[in-house]
Formats: sequence, C-alpha cells, structure tokens
Amino acid sequence: MDKKNKNPNVPNLRFREFNEQLVYTSFGHVMKLYRGSSPRPIINYVTTDKSGLNWIKIGDMPSTGNRVFFCKERINKEGSKKSRAVYKGDIILSNSMSFGKPYILEIDGFIHDGWFVIRDYQNYIDKTYLCQLLSSDVVQNQYKSTAAGGVVKNISSDLVNSVKFHLPSIMEQRKIARFLELIDQKIEVQIKIIDDLLTVKNGISNKLFKLQQIELSNHYLFEYLIEGDKTAVDTSCYKKITVKLNNQGLAFSELNREMADTRPFYVRHKGELIIGKQNYFNGSIAIVTEQFDNCICSNAIMSFKIKGIYSDFLYYQISNNNYLNSQSYKANGTGQKELSEKEFLNFKIWCPQLEVQQKIVNCFKSLDLKIENEKAILNSYFQEKSYLLNNMFI
Repeated sequence: MDKKNKNPNVPNLRFREFNEQLVYTSFGHVMKLYRGSSPRPIINYVTTDKSGLNWIKIGDMPSTGNRVFFCKERINKEGSKKSRAVYKGDIILSNSMSFGKPYILEIDGFIHDGWFVIRDYQNYIDKTYLCQLLSSDVVQNQYKSTAAGGVVKNISSDLVNSVKFHLPSIMEQRKIARFLELIDQKIEVQIKIIDDLLTVKNGISNKLFKLQQIELSNHYLFEYLIEGDKTAVDTSCYKKITVKLNNQGLAFSELNREMADTRPFYVRHKGELIIGKQNYFNGSIAIVTEQFDNCICSNAIMSFKIKGIYSDFLYYQISNNNYLNSQSYKANGTGQKELSEKEFLNFKIWCPQLEVQQKIVNCFKSLDLKIENEKAILNSYFQEKSYLLNNMFI
C-alpha cells in the first residue's frame, strides 16, 4: 500500500495495483434516496400481534457493527400502508438525532421519516464500500458543516445528494471494503472479549457479595465512614469535579456557569469516598484518586473518609449492581429522588477480616487491569480504523 500521495486527487493510502484516475462525483449522481414515513398517531398502529410487521427504529441499531438483525416493535398491516417498506440487504441512513449513520438490513420491515433508504447504487458503488464511505470524515464533515436544526440536527436528502467525493473503480472499492471489514471484525471480537470479562467480574462480584450474607451482617456503613469536610470554599480557586454514572469514576466538570454557584462547594481529598445523592443507584460512586485530590464538588455529592476497612473492598461491595438495586427503595423525594447521608450511613455491609478483603481486592484489581488492557487494544483498533477512513477516502 502506497503512503502519503501528494496528489490532491489521489488518497494518501492506496493499494499499489490501482493507479486509475478517480471519478469526482456526488451521491446524487450515483444513488437514490427515499425517505421513510410514519402512520400517525403511531400508537394506533403499533401491535404485539404475531402478524405485525417490523417497525425499525434508531433504538434497534447495534452498538457495534452496522448490520440490523432484529427490531423490538411491530406495526399492523394498516400502518404499513402509510409507511415505507425496506428489505433485507437494503442500506438505511439515519437523517436525524445520530444522523448520517448507515446500516445494512438483515430483516424486512418499515421505516419512519427519521430514515432514508438508499437504492439504485449497485452499478456505481459496492455496498460495503458505500457504508464505509458514508462513515468517513470526507462525508461526515460535509454533513456537519451544513446540517440543519437547533439541539437536534438533521440532514435533508438535498444535503446528502450534494456530498462530493472521489470514487475509485468497483474492483478497488471491493478491496478497500474487504480490508476495512477485517478491522471491523477485530473491533467486534475485541468488544466481545471486554463484555465477557465484565460478565465474569459481575458474576464473581455477585457471588462474593451475596445479599443474604450482607443482610445477616451486623456491620453498618456508619462504623467505617466519617463525613467529609463541609467548609464552603471560593469556587474560583479550585477545579470542580463530578461523579460519572455506571461506576465510571470521576471527571473534571466542564460546565461553565455564567451565574454564581448557588450551592456550597467543598474540597475533596485523595482516598475519600464520594457519592452522588441523586444518582448513587445509577453507579454515581467513586474513590478520589491523586488526580482529583484537592478539587471541589457541590453538596449534591456526599463525601466520607474511610476507616477500619479497605477502601477498594468497600467500593467494590457498595457499587455491586445487586447491592445498588437492593437499596434503591431508600431514596427520598417525590420528583428527583435523593439519598441522604443519614440513610446511606445506615446501609448494612459485609466486613470480613482484612486479609480476606485484600484477597478479594486483588482479584478485582487483576480483572480491572485485564479489562483496561483490552480496552486499550480496542481503542488502538478504533484509531487504526479512523486513520484508514481519513486516508483512503477523498
């Protein structure tokens, strides 16, 4: 594969056996778009009957890959008359929300007006190549520069048809597409490896932190936690932090408030346990690391110093999904429910001998390290794919 071609009409990366001139064209010249449609009100046409027809929505799209094998909802035959039929093998393109993403259908069904179906391209573009091209920066950047809308952006058929690009021969397209598919397969396998490791970790966690065992325990969080400092500070002198959901740790807050902060903010220190009052049951929990030492968070986040128990052992236990679910009824409030410090400190926990705690922590640390290493490999694949998309298409 040749690298870094200086000719602006030739991609930076190209297989050596190809040297034909690329055709400069637009989507409007090589394919046709047809917008989906929706019967209204849709609730009158959605059905659970077995005779229902697939009603394809953005929520049915796969988190990895671009092939659609099933959908959750169905519409009746009357509703299908007011929608657009799509078939196995069709390419559909989202035109709103996560706009510009292409998917290949492995099912028949019907689409609403948040989708285009792409047809009549086969004489010009290989199907797999077209999906890769539609995902490339060459195309996506043209969408983003002119996509219409405020909070929710969308793309029109005129915009898609106006997108310009250089098109190689069908033979070259197929080689590029198959090559990029190999990267996609690596990505899918790597994601499966990570998911399997997370399943193993969750299974071990559920087995170790049995709810029956915790309920029979005579230990409570107030025995091991001391409320953190509640001296309000000048927010302009510190970096703000927040607790992410789903046990994803801490992050620096990127909110830029034009008005003064109305909540008090407190300094948090390395080793403290911090909990989001409103989102603890969604995994808003973390231990302050050195990176976030001496940062501040608002009083919407609880903070505790830990004593008499390994902090990591405590974290693994009270962030376990079964544990979170078993305690969720204790949140208070009629709207956005909050967990109070008092209620939280009265949660029961299991507290074995320190050497047992250490063995359990070591087990989870080993799994976490393995998961992080596999995530790094996955990230390298994503970077490789991004590099190839940016350099094989113009």
